[in-house]
Amino acid sequence: MRELYVALWDHLVACYQRLRKTAIEPLSQAPAAPRSIIVFSTTSLGDLLLNTPSIRALRHSFPEAALTLVVHPKMYPFVAGYTRVDHIETWRNKYRDLPAALVKLRRLTPDWVVMLHSNGPQDIHLAALSGASIILKESDDPHVHRWTSCKVASQDMHAIRKRLEMVSRLGCDSEDARMEIPNPKSARGYGLKDSSARLIVGFQAGASEPYKRWPTAKFAELANRLLGYSPSLEIVLTGTREEATLADAIMAKLVDKDRIHNFCGRCKLQELPGLIQEMDVLVTGDTGPLHVAIAQQVSTVSLFSATNPKWTGPIQDIALHRVIKKPGENVQAHLRRKLRDETVMEIIQVAEVYHAAIELLEQKRSQVSAGSLFYEDVRKGPAA
Repeated sequence: MRELYVALWDHLVACYQRLRKTAIEPLSQAPAAPRSIIVFSTTSLGDLLLNTPSIRALRHSFPEAALTLVVHPKMYPFVAGYTRVDHIETWRNKYRDLPAALVKLRRLTPDWVVMLHSNGPQDIHLAALSGASIILKESDDPHVHRWTSCKVASQDMHAIRKRLEMVSRLGCDSEDARMEIPNPKSARGYGLKDSSARLIVGFQAGASEPYKRWPTAKFAELANRLLGYSPSLEIVLTGTREEATLADAIMAKLVDKDRIHNFCGRCKLQELPGLIQEMDVLVTGDTGPLHVAIAQQVSTVSLFSATNPKWTGPIQDIALHRVIKKPGENVQAHLRRKLRDETVMEIIQVAEVYHAAIELLEQKRSQVSAGSLFYEDVRKGPAA
């Protein structure tokens, strides 16, 4: 049924282009400078941040072009006020919303559509109907290549590097791979870091898929160990309203709840950078808040099992981060990855996460005067 539906849309797009006498042009070595560029980033928070180096490169390379960013409606508050772009449009990445999205995009008269991360084939059909003469998307699917200006095959490299390589085909500089917060002015702090002697460790227990989530029981065990490390240490739980049950499961197993701040479901998406910026270390799986922290030079302990840090792990300010990778590809290998559960992450042990977090906390000593009470407290912590 899906194949028939896609074939129908292919036919509609082909007929539309014949009637309007428009065509997608092959990409030459030096395409003419565009007047209007549309960038698709219609998936998750993490991918949106991974796309910011490419958005910045397009802005720097084509400052006169009108640059429009298309995001999922849930991401709009996070990107509102983004100075790299001139317009922001929203689309749910669904066929049923395609006609309304098409009306908005055609009004922009795009010359180029650059699809940094979006779900298909509905995205490629929307791009092909937009009137753009150059369309780029990374894919190994021959169906996608039918509607793009050149084949951009998947490569075994970091997501940021792959997308920068794609926009370099348009003449962009692909050197600067640093992520950025779209609108840092919208982030407000919560006053947690009111003293240099106060240590804040964040926990992000949720993720888009179960196979990216470290079990709540292990987070709780880690919390109990960290709270014994220093009386100045406090823990912040982050997450969406839908992830509140994960925070509740962690809280239920804690010995000392007085030094826990549960922001699950209480922190708006646009406020997340401000909350994370107050942390000394964030412990997280392969999910959006990891990239929010990296973009702000906040130290992280990132946990990978079925996914690979080679593709989505830290590649900037490496000294600030510790990556723990286990061979989770071999766990529940009989299941498709999206059907796997937290079992994939259970092979990551609490002790190694604890040691990584403590190592990063010790790096904070250079930011505090020698001989402070904080250092005395830290040195009284339990032996690891």
